[in-house]
Amino acid sequence: MSYFCANAISINKKELTCKVKGGDNNVMPRSNYWSRYFPISEVIKEIFGGNIQFKTRSDKNIAIENLAYKYDKLMKELTGLSAYDASDLPKTPKETLATYEATPETHWNYKNIVKIIEVLKDEKMLDGVAKLKEEFVQEVINMKLDKKKFVIFNKEHNAYVSKSTKRSLHMSAFDNFAKKFTLLKAKDILKSYDKNAYAILPVKIREI
Repeated sequence: MSYFCANAISINKKELTCKVKGGDNNVMPRSNYWSRYFPISEVIKEIFGGNIQFKTRSDKNIAIENLAYKYDKLMKELTGLSAYDASDLPKTPKETLATYEATPETHWNYKNIVKIIEVLKDEKMLDGVAKLKEEFVQEVINMKLDKKKFVIFNKEHNAYVSKSTKRSLHMSAFDNFAKKFTLLKAKDILKSYDKNAYAILPVKIREI
Protein backbone atom coordinates (compact mmCIF):
# COMPACT_ATOMS: atom_id res chain seq x y z
CA MET A 1 0.00 0.00 0.00
CA SER A 2 1.28 3.41 -0.94
CA TYR A 3 0.97 6.32 1.47
CA PHE A 4 2.63 9.66 2.19
CA CYS A 5 5.20 9.56 5.00
CA ALA A 6 4.91 13.04 6.48
CA ASN A 7 7.60 14.62 8.63
CA ALA A 8 6.07 18.10 8.85
CA ILE A 9 2.83 19.99 8.34
CA SER A 10 2.45 23.69 7.58
CA ILE A 11 -0.81 25.49 8.44
CA ASN A 12 -2.10 28.55 6.57
CA LYS A 13 -4.48 30.03 9.14
CA LYS A 14 -5.72 32.78 6.84
CA GLU A 15 -6.70 30.45 3.99
CA LEU A 16 -7.65 27.52 6.30
CA THR A 17 -5.39 25.25 4.28
CA CYS A 18 -2.32 23.14 4.97
CA LYS A 19 0.43 21.19 3.26
CA VAL A 20 2.59 18.28 4.37
CA LYS A 21 6.24 17.56 3.74
CA GLY A 22 7.65 14.09 3.09
CA GLY A 23 7.50 11.46 0.39
CA ASP A 24 5.90 8.25 -0.87
CA ASN A 25 6.70 5.19 1.25
CA ASN A 26 7.34 3.08 -1.88
CA VAL A 27 10.03 5.37 -3.28
CA MET A 28 13.63 4.75 -2.15
CA PRO A 29 15.56 6.82 -1.44
CA ARG A 30 12.51 8.64 -0.13
CA SER A 31 11.94 12.11 -1.53
CA ASN A 32 11.26 15.05 0.74
CA TYR A 33 8.97 17.65 -0.78
CA TRP A 34 5.97 19.80 0.13
CA SER A 35 2.57 18.69 -1.11
CA ARG A 36 0.03 21.05 -2.62
CA TYR A 37 -2.11 23.08 -0.22
CA PHE A 38 -5.42 21.42 0.66
CA PRO A 39 -8.24 22.29 3.12
CA ILE A 40 -7.47 21.62 6.78
CA SER A 41 -10.85 19.89 7.02
CA GLU A 42 -9.50 17.14 4.72
CA VAL A 43 -6.74 16.18 7.17
CA ILE A 44 -9.12 13.83 9.02
CA LYS A 45 -9.95 11.91 5.86
CA GLU A 46 -6.32 11.78 4.70
CA ILE A 47 -5.13 10.38 8.03
CA PHE A 48 -7.86 7.74 8.36
CA GLY A 49 -7.63 6.85 4.69
CA GLY A 50 -3.95 6.09 5.20
CA ASN A 51 -2.87 8.72 2.70
CA ILE A 52 -0.96 10.66 5.36
CA GLN A 53 1.04 9.04 8.14
CA PHE A 54 3.12 11.18 10.46
CA LYS A 55 6.35 9.20 10.76
CA THR A 56 8.09 12.12 12.46
CA ARG A 57 6.54 12.29 15.93
CA SER A 58 6.84 16.00 16.64
CA ASP A 59 4.51 17.61 19.18
CA LYS A 60 2.66 19.39 16.38
CA ASN A 61 2.18 16.19 14.35
CA ILE A 62 1.03 14.23 17.41
CA ALA A 63 -1.41 16.98 18.44
CA ILE A 64 -3.03 17.11 14.99
CA GLU A 65 -3.20 13.32 14.81
CA ASN A 66 -4.85 13.21 18.25
CA LEU A 67 -7.40 15.80 17.12
CA ALA A 68 -8.19 13.63 14.09
CA TYR A 69 -8.85 10.65 16.41
CA LYS A 70 -11.01 12.84 18.63
CA TYR A 71 -13.21 13.90 15.70
CA ASP A 72 -13.30 10.38 14.29
CA LYS A 73 -14.91 9.31 17.58
CA LEU A 74 -17.36 12.24 17.51
CA MET A 75 -18.38 11.48 13.92
CA LYS A 76 -18.92 7.81 14.72
CA GLU A 77 -21.13 8.79 17.66
CA LEU A 78 -23.13 11.14 15.42
CA THR A 79 -23.45 9.10 12.22
CA GLY A 80 -22.22 5.55 12.83
CA LEU A 81 -19.64 6.19 10.11
CA SER A 82 -15.89 6.54 10.39
CA ALA A 83 -14.34 9.98 9.91
CA TYR A 84 -13.02 8.73 6.55
CA ASP A 85 -16.57 8.31 5.22
CA ALA A 86 -18.39 10.99 7.22
CA SER A 87 -15.94 13.85 6.62
CA ASP A 88 -16.31 13.43 2.85
CA LEU A 89 -20.12 13.75 2.80
CA PRO A 90 -21.35 16.72 0.75
CA LYS A 91 -23.53 19.53 2.02
CA THR A 92 -25.85 19.17 -1.01
CA PRO A 93 -26.09 15.40 -1.49
CA LYS A 94 -28.67 14.90 -4.30
CA GLU A 95 -26.29 13.63 -7.00
CA THR A 96 -24.16 11.73 -4.49
CA LEU A 97 -27.27 10.11 -3.01
CA ALA A 98 -28.41 8.88 -6.41
CA THR A 99 -24.99 7.32 -7.02
CA TYR A 100 -25.02 5.46 -3.71
CA GLU A 101 -28.63 4.29 -4.13
CA ALA A 102 -27.65 2.68 -7.45
CA THR A 103 -25.06 0.51 -5.67
CA PRO A 104 -25.91 -3.22 -5.96
CA GLU A 105 -26.32 -5.31 -2.79
CA THR A 106 -23.44 -7.50 -3.95
CA HIS A 107 -21.01 -4.60 -3.49
CA TRP A 108 -18.27 -5.51 -0.96
CA ASN A 109 -18.99 -2.39 1.11
CA TYR A 110 -22.78 -2.43 0.81
CA LYS A 111 -23.54 -2.37 4.58
CA ASN A 112 -21.48 0.78 4.98
CA ILE A 113 -23.10 2.32 1.91
CA VAL A 114 -26.54 1.78 3.49
CA LYS A 115 -25.36 3.84 6.49
CA ILE A 116 -24.05 6.56 4.16
CA ILE A 117 -27.44 6.72 2.40
CA GLU A 118 -29.17 7.11 5.78
CA VAL A 119 -26.91 10.02 6.68
CA LEU A 120 -27.32 11.67 3.26
CA LYS A 121 -31.09 11.70 3.81
CA ASP A 122 -30.78 13.32 7.24
CA GLU A 123 -30.19 17.07 6.99
CA LYS A 124 -29.60 17.46 10.72
CA MET A 125 -26.91 14.79 10.62
CA LEU A 126 -25.24 16.42 7.61
CA ASP A 127 -25.31 19.75 9.43
CA GLY A 128 -23.74 18.02 12.44
CA VAL A 129 -20.94 16.60 10.29
CA ALA A 130 -20.29 20.03 8.75
CA LYS A 131 -20.19 21.57 12.23
CA LEU A 132 -17.70 18.97 13.47
CA LYS A 133 -15.44 19.65 10.48
CA GLU A 134 -15.55 23.38 11.22
CA GLU A 135 -14.75 22.74 14.89
CA PHE A 136 -11.79 20.54 13.87
CA VAL A 137 -10.41 23.31 11.67
CA GLN A 138 -10.76 25.85 14.48
CA GLU A 139 -8.98 23.57 16.95
CA VAL A 140 -6.11 23.09 14.51
CA ILE A 141 -5.59 26.80 13.79
CA ASN A 142 -5.93 27.74 17.47
CA MET A 143 -3.76 24.89 18.70
CA LYS A 144 -1.08 25.82 21.24
CA LEU A 145 1.69 23.40 22.10
CA ASP A 146 2.74 22.86 25.70
CA LYS A 147 6.23 23.49 27.03
CA LYS A 148 8.62 20.66 27.81
CA LYS A 149 8.02 20.17 31.52
CA PHE A 150 8.20 16.39 31.96
CA VAL A 151 10.77 13.60 32.12
CA ILE A 152 10.37 9.84 31.66
CA PHE A 153 11.60 7.65 34.53
CA ASN A 154 12.30 3.92 34.25
CA LYS A 155 11.24 2.37 37.56
CA GLU A 156 12.95 -0.98 36.94
CA HIS A 157 16.39 0.50 36.27
CA ASN A 158 16.01 3.63 38.41
CA ALA A 159 17.08 5.75 35.45
CA TYR A 160 15.85 8.62 33.30
CA VAL A 161 15.35 8.70 29.54
CA SER A 162 18.17 10.84 28.18
CA LYS A 163 17.41 10.30 24.50
CA SER A 164 14.51 8.90 22.50
CA THR A 165 14.78 7.44 18.99
CA LYS A 166 12.26 5.58 16.82
CA ARG A 167 13.59 2.22 17.99
CA SER A 168 15.01 2.71 21.47
CA LEU A 169 15.30 4.75 24.65
CA HIS A 170 18.68 5.77 26.06
CA MET A 171 18.95 5.91 29.85
CA SER A 172 20.95 7.83 32.43
CA ALA A 173 21.06 7.39 36.21
CA PHE A 174 21.58 11.14 36.57
CA ASP A 175 18.51 13.34 36.48
CA ASN A 176 20.46 16.31 35.08
CA PHE A 177 20.85 14.28 31.86
CA ALA A 178 17.10 13.55 31.65
CA LYS A 179 15.57 14.76 28.40
CA LYS A 180 12.58 17.06 28.82
CA PHE A 181 9.35 16.34 26.95
CA THR A 182 5.86 17.75 26.69
CA LEU A 183 3.25 15.52 28.32
CA LEU A 184 1.83 14.80 24.85
CA LYS A 185 5.21 13.62 23.52
CA ALA A 186 5.99 11.54 26.62
CA LYS A 187 2.67 9.69 26.33
CA ASP A 188 3.26 9.09 22.63
CA ILE A 189 6.72 7.63 23.29
CA LEU A 190 5.41 5.22 25.92
CA LYS A 191 2.79 3.79 23.55
CA SER A 192 5.53 1.42 22.36
CA TYR A 193 6.66 0.38 25.84
CA ASP A 194 5.36 -1.21 29.03
CA LYS A 195 3.65 1.67 30.79
CA ASN A 196 3.98 -0.08 34.16
CA ALA A 197 7.76 0.10 33.86
CA TYR A 198 7.82 3.87 33.36
CA ALA A 199 6.53 7.01 35.04
CA ILE A 200 6.06 10.46 33.53
CA LEU A 201 7.22 13.01 36.10
CA PRO A 202 7.14 16.82 36.23
CA VAL A 203 10.64 18.22 35.85
CA LYS A 204 10.79 19.51 39.44
CA ILE A 205 9.62 16.21 40.97
CA ARG A 206 12.08 13.35 41.04
CA GLU A 207 10.28 10.90 43.31
CA ILE A 208 7.82 8.12 42.51
